[in-house]
Amino acid sequence: MMERLAERRMQREEDESAMDRGEYYDEDEDEDEDEYEEDGEEDNQTEEQRMEEGRRMFQIFAARMFEQRVLNAYREKVAQERQQKLLEELEEENRLKEERELKKLKEKERKKAKNRALKQQKEEERARREAERLAEEKAQRAEREKKLEEERKRREEERLKKEKEKKRLEKKKKNVDSVKNESVNNVN
Repeated sequence: MMERLAERRMQREEDESAMDRGEYYDEDEDEDEDEYEEDGEEDNQTEEQRMEEGRRMFQIFAARMFEQRVLNAYREKVAQERQQKLLEELEEENRLKEERELKKLKEKERKKAKNRALKQQKEEERARREAERLAEEKAQRAEREKKLEEERKRREEERLKKEKEKKRLEKKKKNVDSVKNESVNNVN
């Protein structure tokens, strides 16, 4: 309904602008003018006819006012719809922008977490290698100490063995000397 009223209004505006330019000719209008001239000359118009004409003019005026209000309301509604659509588009654009920024932040955080994990993994690997190196050094040191201890025990055993042998030889020598002394004493 509003579209039809808008179309009628636009048609009327076109007709009026055509009349202003002198392009439009309406026979009914000529007849109306002729009637007014005749009526003015004769002035036989009755009171009832004048009232009817006044009512008709008032109805035309009221219809035009109503049409103007409807047209303005329609234009306002269209403007509001466009404004609402624009606001929705702006909100959607802002939402998409925020989503992109959030996605970038998440990606950045993911990269940071990945870098932290890699760094931690490298640190753990370094600590593991260091622990292995220390364990190997400790094992080598323990092996050296074991060998040194074994070597010390072997030398101690050899020393004890030599001492024992020396004591045995000394004892034997003493025994031989004592036998010799006894023999010499016996011979004397």
